[in-house]
Amino acid sequence: MTASLAYEQRVRDFHAALRHYYYPRLFRDEAVSAASLAQRPEFHAMSE
Repeated sequence: MTASLAYEQRVRDFHAALRHYYYPRLFRDEAVSAASLAQRPEFHAMSE
């Protein structure tokens, strides 16, 4: 049970990171560059 709760928390944290990354680009028309794409969040199913 603890492992599944930890996984769900990682999913929630990843979703928050995606919002933080994409929302300015979507709603404020911020430019997307190769450098900014390299900063995209990545999800890791297993904790690091």
